[in-house]
Amino acid sequence: MTAARKPVRGAETIALLAVRQTEIRRPDAFQFIEVNGRPALATYRGDTLVWLDTVEIADGRITVVRRLVNPEKLAHVGHI
Repeated sequence: MTAARKPVRGAETIALLAVRQTEIRRPDAFQFIEVNGRPALATYRGDTLVWLDTVEIADGRITVVRRLVNPEKLAHVGHI
């Protein structure tokens, strides 16, 4: 996961960051969707997509987590 251009490393640190963001932002719903042919986790507040998480997997392990929060880019994903 990248936060403010500073890479976050380590499974425990990334998991803790993800939990804290969910507690702070308080989304209403999550939905697995497909984006660019890959699975993604869409997070909604009401009917608004507020962030989109994608992962890269190598050798059965998550190696990269990306979170898209830019409203202009999220608008291209739309509501599923």
